[in-house]
Amino acid sequence: MAITIQANYGSGDRPLDAVVDSLIITEADAINRGYAELNRAWKIVDSYTLSMPYPTNGYLLEVGKHIKLTCPEIGLINQILYIAGVSQSGNNMGTKITLTLERYEAFE
Repeated sequence: MAITIQANYGSGDRPLDAVVDSLIITEADAINRGYAELNRAWKIVDSYTLSMPYPTNGYLLEVGKHIKLTCPEIGLINQILYIAGVSQSGNNMGTKITLTLERYEAFE
């Protein structure tokens, strides 16, 4: 069974090849993989590394997803960023999560 996802991304002037992978078994898997493939085709404008106490919804922070972030200290107001890396660490003060985030050209 094939899953087809139509993506409208940017101006459409950079088409990509179809993605075929036996590990894509749900529409959500296909959408997440599509985001990852599209993001690889676009140029990175900025990248950020952010560490914070582990949030209650930290389990939702996965590589390949996008988050909306406001962090005035580094000049980000409601920016949509791609999660390129996630790591966790802990000590007797609690658990921290470190995100590697990327902002791409003309992200929609």
